[in-house]
Amino acid sequence: MWRMKECPRKKHMPEEIVARLRQVDVLVSQGRSVAEAVRSIGGEA
Repeated sequence: MWRMKECPRKKHMPEEIVARLRQVDVLVSQGRSVAEAVRSIGGEA
């Protein structure tokens, strides 16, 4: 049986995560949906 190779994942620092969450918070407060805000910062929603 073969196994799929797992893609190496970038380890995000806590500071990077907090910065992205703050960006999403600002965009949501400006009227965007959470999904739109996450997509606009380069995430998947």
